[in-house]
Amino acid sequence: MSAIAERRRHRAFHWEDFRPAQSFALGGCRLSSEDIIGFATAYDPQVSHVDTEAAKTTFLGGLAASGWHSCAVLMRLLHNALLWRTAYIGMPRIDAIRWQAPLRPDQTIAGHTKCLARREIADRPDWGICEFQVEAVDELGRSIA
Repeated sequence: MSAIAERRRHRAFHWEDFRPAQSFALGGCRLSSEDIIGFATAYDPQVSHVDTEAAKTTFLGGLAASGWHSCAVLMRLLHNALLWRTAYIGMPRIDAIRWQAPLRPDQTIAGHTKCLARREIADRPDWGICEFQVEAVDELGRSIA
């Protein structure tokens, strides 16, 4: 059995299975105030993420999830919906992260991803690279990240 055939037995998706413009829904997650404060206390202890009252005086105008928290949640959604079923070795880069709107307590963040491009690696013809755009939106459809 070829190496490609062996890998296919264990994972549903490989780089050549993705097509430009192909989209995937990633599911959603709801964050509570406790979730937001807990993550921020450990990893991004800015006042707008850790103190409900003081956050009202910040440019965010109230408690909001850290952008890094939004990214971590989005990564978990991406993994649960797609990556665990994909033969991949990692993400070689992230071109940009844009935090478009604050994610408030008790809002649902939903993710989706779209394949933008794919290409074979010249010196490893059984390997390829896919480029994806990943986005998180709130329940009103506003882009969060």
